[in-house]
Amino acid sequence: MPDVWQTTDRQAEELHRLAVIYDEGALTETWDKMNLTIEDPDLLRNPKLLNGEGALLSPSEPTFTLGGTDYTITRQLVVSVLSPKLADWVDRTKVTRGSEIEIVPASDNRIVWAPLAEE
Repeated sequence: MPDVWQTTDRQAEELHRLAVIYDEGALTETWDKMNLTIEDPDLLRNPKLLNGEGALLSPSEPTFTLGGTDYTITRQLVVSVLSPKLADWVDRTKVTRGSEIEIVPASDNRIVWAPLAEE
């Protein structure tokens, strides 16, 4: 059981945000830029990736802290970054493993957090 007196406002806000996502089915906000660390630069050689079409999806089991206790939600959450493209200054042919790149939205600047559908 978390120590309520140790719970910060930020921790309570994050828990509320997760509750809204799982209760209402999704949370949509906008984004203007994002940095990614590249593990496999060969993926960027494909000009169809990060070209402003489609979405960048990232599934995870969210974790949060309440008081001094960490919790993990075992129902996966998927973050969808819509219409991501490489920032104009990024040269996809010169990106190496561990490089940090910037992406920006093309036509759709939404980012959506949604629980993965249960089977």
